[in-house]
Amino acid sequence: MKFYIFIVVLIISTTGFAQKSVKQSQVVKLATKADTLQYAEGVATGQWMVKNNFEVKNANLFLKGMEDVLQKKALAVNDSIIRKTINEYQLSTQIEKSKLQEEQLFATLKGKTGVGVLPNGVNYIIRRQGDGVRPSAKSTVVINAVGVLPDGAIFEDTYKKKQPITIAIGSLIPGLNEAVQLMPVGSVWRIFIPSVLGYGEKGLQNVVPPYSALVFDIELLEIK
Repeated sequence: MKFYIFIVVLIISTTGFAQKSVKQSQVVKLATKADTLQYAEGVATGQWMVKNNFEVKNANLFLKGMEDVLQKKALAVNDSIIRKTINEYQLSTQIEKSKLQEEQLFATLKGKTGVGVLPNGVNYIIRRQGDGVRPSAKSTVVINAVGVLPDGAIFEDTYKKKQPITIAIGSLIPGLNEAVQLMPVGSVWRIFIPSVLGYGEKGLQNVVPPYSALVFDIELLEIK
């Protein structure tokens, strides 16, 4: 059986895959499972590149690199340089993305009704105000926490784990340290933390990217 699939042929320009300029439509005939596999491999490679924010700014060099690997030719650079170059590119694009998301997040909060701002730049929304005592800088507290990145990815959820955190105020990241001291026991606050008061330029490996703003829903359950 023959499968006829219409695909879009992209212009690989100086703006890379992100621009996705359409040149023309072309019929690709996938007559066998082997043909379909080859096409699927190409699609998977392209999808991976788009997902990881890679661009093709020099089509000749890109295709030459692919050809050298597929035909098992000698590479123009050694593997260590390739890995280093890719890692540096991914880090730089992630940093740009994080900084833009942080800027957009705090721009949407600016002047918004119900949003409080602390002197250190932390923003907060009181979702429920408790009537208990407030912790001090030397307190140990029991909290529920949901931590979210600006893109909506959840990296912490004690409700899901069904296990609140017991932690010294002094061990909290700077943005939470000050905010939690203002919360009476029983309160639930949504706290927006600039990257400099979160995990900063290093991030939290495999959890929080470098320079990422953070959003926490914090429920203060108890002071030990």
